[in-house]
Amino acid sequence: MKIAIVAWGSELPQFSNAARETGSDLSVWELHELRDDPKKRRLCIEACQGSDIVLAHPSSDPVWDEILGGLEGRIPIITFGYTDTWWSASTVPLSVVSTVNAYFLYGGAENIQNLIRYVQAEVGGMDVTYDPPQETHWEGAYHPDAGCVFDDADAYLAWYPSRHPTRVGILLSRTRWANGDFAVEDALIRSLEKYYDVLPVFCFGISDEEIGARSTRDVVEAFFVGRISALIDARAFTPPRDADTLTRTLEELGVPVFHPLILYHQTETEWRECIDGMCGSNVSWYVAMPEFLGGITMMPIGAAGSRDLAGIDGEQHVPMDERLERFVDRVRRWIDLAQKPAAGRRVAFILHNKPCASVEASVGAG
Repeated sequence: MKIAIVAWGSELPQFSNAARETGSDLSVWELHELRDDPKKRRLCIEACQGSDIVLAHPSSDPVWDEILGGLEGRIPIITFGYTDTWWSASTVPLSVVSTVNAYFLYGGAENIQNLIRYVQAEVGGMDVTYDPPQETHWEGAYHPDAGCVFDDADAYLAWYPSRHPTRVGILLSRTRWANGDFAVEDALIRSLEKYYDVLPVFCFGISDEEIGARSTRDVVEAFFVGRISALIDARAFTPPRDADTLTRTLEELGVPVFHPLILYHQTETEWRECIDGMCGSNVSWYVAMPEFLGGITMMPIGAAGSRDLAGIDGEQHVPMDERLERFVDRVRRWIDLAQKPAAGRRVAFILHNKPCASVEASVGAG
């Protein structure tokens, strides 16, 4: 049976691995690579048309009109994602769509392998067995040496061998944890541990009572309050539904909140060779927006580690070692400043004045 999948690059490695484990013929297409390349879109549509089943993670991106439109009425389409917004684009029974989405939401290698087997059996009619979706952690304390996830901070701290008087909290992405794409986060943890104890916690970030997921605010209150001297939010920025209450919680936490960046689609070489650095939309989304929630030090510490396309593995990410160490150094300086007595602090004011840069009305100079 041939299965085609069109999804985000960070989601594809787990499907590629599952296909290998289940012996499936899987054609993998990364959405980011299709946006600006009509030829690749045609190849993608042709590959989907030649498949027995299509798995798709749609969004509001206009490219989906062309992709899904090119498949209309031809083969079974199963849409998946983090909400039910695009379930209506599926051409299989709703019960199948719901089950596939449960596998995907829970995530992890076993669930994705059983997702493939479930699709083969229930949609493709193959004689294969599968297990039902298995719940996994929506949030928890994580460490690369632990081999397990801790349900609360006390359990983690009882396991963690304390070596430093200061502890730093790290907020991580559950999606990246479930995808096994944690090389950047692990490198950040290792680097920080040279100077501080660490309390890394991943979370889904969106409150959902039905599935048992807690909001970012609830996770911060449960794991970090009273335990850390700084917080590093290493997730991709997503506007929280409870922005005002989250901001108040971070203010009450009373520690600096750092927001390092991972370049999801650029390799480090591409980023360094690009005269623009990050594109304008990324700057506004990943740099400017976090500032509204009080984030500081938005600098890249990781980048895409692969440019593989259809049928390979999708995107994984790797640390940018020099940038990561520079980021950690800045964190250290902020913590040192907070711990220094007020009488020993020195403040410099830099006044910037360019009166002739622009004389038009309502135009300022940067």
